[in-house]
Order: sequence, then C-alpha cells, then structure tokens
Amino acid sequence: MGKLFSGFFAIAAIVLAIGILYEFRVSNRMIATTGEIKNIQFRLGFDSDSTRRSGRSYIVTVNYDYSVSGNILQGQRLRFDGNSYILRKNAEVVVEKLSRNNNVTVWYDPLRPSLAILLKPETPIRAIIGFIVCILLSFMSYRYLDKTILYLLDKFKK
Repeated sequence: MGKLFSGFFAIAAIVLAIGILYEFRVSNRMIATTGEIKNIQFRLGFDSDSTRRSGRSYIVTVNYDYSVSGNILQGQRLRFDGNSYILRKNAEVVVEKLSRNNNVTVWYDPLRPSLAILLKPETPIRAIIGFIVCILLSFMSYRYLDKTILYLLDKFKK
C-alpha cells in the first residue's frame, strides 16, 4: 500500500518538475515590449481553466495588443498560471494597477511571440513547494505507510 502511494506522489512530483522547468525556461527568455490594454475587469466565477485550482475564484478578463517585429498581436493572459485569484482583494489590486495607464509592459516569448503575459514572470514558488511536498510524501509513504498500517491493524485486532 505504501509503495502504491509512494509511486503516485513520485509521479505527481515528476509532473510538477516538468512544469517548473518549462515555466522557468520560458520565463528566462521572455522579452519586454510595450502594449496597450483594450479592456480589463474581474468577476466572481467558476474557473475550470486555471492550472492551479478549479472552483470559485475572481477571474480577471483582460484584452491587450502588443507589437513584435512590426506585427500587432493580441493577448489575454496575466500570468503563466492563469487569470484567477482566490481573494477579491488580489484581483482588485491587479485590475486597479493595470487600469491606471493603458500603456503597459507585455512579456512575450521570442520563440513563440503569441505566448505573452502582463505580469512579470517570477520563480514559480507554489509549484516548487508542491514539488518538495510530493517528494516528501513519496518518501514517507514508501518508508513508513506499510509499517503504520500493519501496526494499526495489529492494534485493532487486540
């Protein structure tokens, strides 16, 4: 049983590691350009598109134009991990900050210019913490879960 859970957590850690490496590579090569916000607002809704969570959250809807090598492109992303926030205050702060001026900095991937975000790419701390937790759970499941289950079963038999 412990080995089964250990395998599950190890696979989850591998998936998180791949996501972290991808996001880290892309964010390191992103280039800043100027853009213009066409529309920005937020609403309370059910967000099933977020990579971090699914459920009730404050979803920021944004449309902006930016230029790469003379081509005008359109974007809708705030961050790599989506446009939703758990707290209303966080969504309000982002909308207020970006609404101050229509001209904004847009970060885009020079290898794929259609991949653009408005908020400066940062180290994916949440994903790294999730990776570490999965590694620890994998190790603990492999090492201790079988022994714990056997101990509890023996305890209940008496």
